[in-house]
Amino acid sequence: MKFILLIVSLFSSLCFSEIKPLMQDLFILTNKIQPYVVDKDKFMDKKNTNDISEILKNFSAKAIELKNDKMTQTDDMKFRIQQLSDGFTETEESFRNGAKDYSLWALKSTFNNCYSCHTQKNLPPTTFEPASSAHISDFAKAEYLFLIRNYSEALPIYERLLSGYPKNKLSNENLKLSLNKLLYYSIRISQGGNQVVAIFENILKNKKLPAMDRDNILSWQNYLKVKKYKIAETFVVNDIKKLEEFMKQREEMTAHYEFSEQKMIVDLETSQALFKMIERIKDPELKPWILYYSAQIEKNYRASMFDNTTDMYLKECMESYSKTKAAQKCFKLYKEIKIDSFTGSRGTELSISADREIKKYEKLVQ
Repeated sequence: MKFILLIVSLFSSLCFSEIKPLMQDLFILTNKIQPYVVDKDKFMDKKNTNDISEILKNFSAKAIELKNDKMTQTDDMKFRIQQLSDGFTETEESFRNGAKDYSLWALKSTFNNCYSCHTQKNLPPTTFEPASSAHISDFAKAEYLFLIRNYSEALPIYERLLSGYPKNKLSNENLKLSLNKLLYYSIRISQGGNQVVAIFENILKNKKLPAMDRDNILSWQNYLKVKKYKIAETFVVNDIKKLEEFMKQREEMTAHYEFSEQKMIVDLETSQALFKMIERIKDPELKPWILYYSAQIEKNYRASMFDNTTDMYLKECMESYSKTKAAQKCFKLYKEIKIDSFTGSRGTELSISADREIKKYEKLVQ
């Protein structure tokens, strides 16, 4: 079957009657960009510049149209759609300005946000396959299969790649990305099932895995095997006290882990639970606190995953609930993140626009 549009699957839980033409346009664009995403040399080649530039301009335009469609304005989806639009805009602008390396990274990272959403919403698996996979690497094929939710074919490829390291010349970066996909699947799709535990056991037979990655896998295995670590299905958050109790439990759990990569398994489960609360809870007293705690979790992966969901959660908290105590906390976190982003070896050098934004939100919440 032809390669199914990554973006279409992002919205497979929604009704498409009003946005179907946009989906068809994005389907065509995704098929066009596919050869350049899997082959960096083609993406960088000057003779392909005009073709890629036109595709990216259309991607950006269509994503903006999608963002403005009323079908994508629900509380849970609007943040992801905004992120999608921002990602394609960033990709197109950087490519147009000659920063092709950054543009390709931004494009891949935008697609990575798709699988984050797919797993966060626990969308059902598919049997879709790429249109053509004869000339792409096993890792690239696994990435596409995972993005289109064909987990039954993606997982064995990841397992084979990790078991064959380093003889198969899998890079350290792709090794970690492969492990992360298994982690996403184990927590958000299989929800602690035994399938990934068995995969991890097979991978650990490879004694040539880097020591840090082996330690990570062992800690993840332990988490998956201990039922009391899981979020109880009967646990319901319906007021601020319950939310604070929930977050305290999760923070105590992450405190047991020394390294951020090991903590990731706890954060994935926590952020998924909070995402479902954003979708479900309308209480104006409770909602801004859910946005605040969601931002706290997501900020840990803001830089590495090119994920600006944190910023969007905090802006929603400050703009829609400016008179609440939660808005004060959201502003404090937002300011910290902005300052960190502009801090380097020469100290902090805030851009004019960043400084203006900080002052705007400070005035709003006060």
